[in-house]
Amino acid sequence: MLWSPGPSTPWSDRAPFWFVAVNCGSLSESLLEDELFGHEPGAFTDAKRRRPGLLAETGRGTLFLDEVEALTDRGQVKLLRIIQERTFRALGSSTEREAPVRFVAATNAALWPNIQSGTFRKDL
Repeated sequence: MLWSPGPSTPWSDRAPFWFVAVNCGSLSESLLEDELFGHEPGAFTDAKRRRPGLLAETGRGTLFLDEVEALTDRGQVKLLRIIQERTFRALGSSTEREAPVRFVAATNAALWPNIQSGTFRKDL
């Protein structure tokens, strides 16, 4: 879901930028990477054109991660790195890009039992 309130909305300095919602529960690990990071031509078999990911499309806007508990261990590590480093690399690219995105996450699951069992990262 993409939404931009336009230039007349005075709510925050991110108001002119996109709000992008991602349902983490509906994406496989490989699809999540492509959705977030995008890809370069030749990155995989059907990658004929460059496709910017949601991080690039969001710009300085907000990326809403719904059902964040559904992320795999590897997906959690990748997300944590983006949050900490504020950079990412598109699939098949050798160039790091800036990610000045605001992240908002939601879940209806109780995360503490997942943290205790080791299926969700405490530092995320």
